[in-house]
Formats: sequence, structure tokens, C-alpha cells
Amino acid sequence: MLGLPNNFTDDSIHQELPFELDDEAITKGGIRCELDSGATTMAAVNAHTKLLIIMGKIVKCLYSAGDAERKENGSYWVKSSRVFELETDLDNWFKICRW
Repeated sequence: MLGLPNNFTDDSIHQELPFELDDEAITKGGIRCELDSGATTMAAVNAHTKLLIIMGKIVKCLYSAGDAERKENGSYWVKSSRVFELETDLDNWFKICRW
């Protein structure tokens, strides 16, 4: 991701993620909801999308000159609160996306 443009950012998404159900659950009679059916393909796609959003935030906050403060010797530092926020985002993603 470093040095390459992001595919999308959180700011560029203006709609909800798709429902997490497989195509087989969509019938002429409506949507069939099956409890305890396990992870669907769309659940995996949504989890991947959410992870890409978090990765984009990490790159922007930790590796971008925008949020970092530069020192005279050319190095930079990032506030620990930003790192904690990113770690919390990743932990929450992991807890939600575990199957």
C-alpha cells in the first residue's frame, strides 16, 4: 500500500455495505434467512472491505506526512492516542469478523 494510491477511502463510501447473504438465499418468494448457516461469501467481502478501510487509515495516520509531526533531524512522530485508536479499530474488526 505504501507509495500506491488507495482504491478507496472511508470518505469515498456513501452507501451501506451489501447484505451478508449468498445468492441462493434470494428467491422469487423473497429472501430466505438461514440462521447459523456460517459465514457467507458477502460476509467475507464486507470484512475485507472494512479491513481495507482500516489499512487506509493506518497508512494515512502512520506513514503520511499529513498527520505526523516532523522533527528537525528528518524523523517524525505520531501521537500514541492515534496509534491506540487504530489498534482499537483493528481489534474491533477482528472480534466482529471471527467465524
